[in-house]
Amino acid sequence: MSNKTKRIVILNEVELKQTLLRLTSEIIEKVKKTLHNVNMASKMYFQSKGEITFDIELLENSGQLGIDSSIKEMWTFTSDANGSLFTAVSTDAFPEGSGIKIFYNPQNRKYLIQ
Repeated sequence: MSNKTKRIVILNEVELKQTLLRLTSEIIEKVKKTLHNVNMASKMYFQSKGEITFDIELLENSGQLGIDSSIKEMWTFTSDANGSLFTAVSTDAFPEGSGIKIFYNPQNRKYLIQ
């Protein structure tokens, strides 16, 4: 294998890593938007039903919340009982692997990624 061929392979690996990083960033932004949307969906549910809920499955089934199926495949979403903290945890389907957590605090509108 010539040096020129090796250089092309290295450049392709770098491009692949850059593409993966860009894809990962886009996915994380979608997850953050989904966490924000859970909070908004709970407010809409309260306005239409007169009940407070932070149950993500109930919000989806009621039509107040839609989560992209590809995001649901890569992440699980939960909320505490008071709606003061929303959490997404990555699954094995996420390119960077499972166990990555994104927290959203609706009171201060801040995210924390661990």
